[in-house]
Amino acid sequence: MKDVFQKLPFILSGFGILLLWLLVSCAADEPAQGNTVRPISTVSDLFGVQPTKTPAPTPTARPPVDIVVAVPQTATSTISETVSAITPTVPPAQTTLPNMVIYDELLHPDWSLEGSTVNFDLTYRGEAFRGVYALEVERILSDDPFFPILEMNLLPEAARSFPLAEIDNVSLWIYSGNGSLGVRDLSLGVVLSTEPFPSDSATLNVIELDLAMFGLEEAIEPDTWVQLRYSPQELAIDESFAYLTGLYIENNVGFTQTILVDAVEIQFLAVEEVWQSAELVAITP
Repeated sequence: MKDVFQKLPFILSGFGILLLWLLVSCAADEPAQGNTVRPISTVSDLFGVQPTKTPAPTPTARPPVDIVVAVPQTATSTISETVSAITPTVPPAQTTLPNMVIYDELLHPDWSLEGSTVNFDLTYRGEAFRGVYALEVERILSDDPFFPILEMNLLPEAARSFPLAEIDNVSLWIYSGNGSLGVRDLSLGVVLSTEPFPSDSATLNVIELDLAMFGLEEAIEPDTWVQLRYSPQELAIDESFAYLTGLYIENNVGFTQTILVDAVEIQFLAVEEVWQSAELVAITP
């Protein structure tokens, strides 16, 4: 027993060393709270060199893709219906045909002055409403019982006809000359026909208007241009006379002075251009 007590200090000393070793091992596995963990050194830390990074490629945006849906054309494909409900509607446009200029500097080749019972000059240069030339009209002094007239007639072979339904007005300018022009001195005649062009089978109707019927209440002063404008829409006309085929200017009794005529033209009404929209067709495979 004495030997055991003598060896006890050595036994406790060995046990204490073992306990101390265990505690040190546990402490090494978990750092104490509040202590800073030293980061692992890298190549740049050791040698002061910053490594070069290769940039990643920038992604390229894909171009837009048009998606086309193809309808297979098979024997069983049929046109089922016309989708008119979604067809776009285009409003009709208004347009005006160009004027038919019968005389302005020269006479239109579709018209003729044949049949006139006055002297005339198509290239009179003394005065003109516009341009250089005017049409000079000089009365023939004779015993002819008919009033002298200047006729403008559409030729049978003319390129186009003149339906009254398309005409807005007939317009011309008259120059009084060296004397005044009374409201009863001249008349404008409009020749209407049942046929589009002059022919032996056509029936004619003549509308004659003196200057007073154009709203002129007083005589026209000497050396003055005045416009005469006739509109078929303003008068009641038999519908069977549907075409204009001629004009004339008539000198009434006692009027003998020379006059000038210029800018004789037919002006048309505005007409609608008919727009036909494309139809959308539904195809059922």
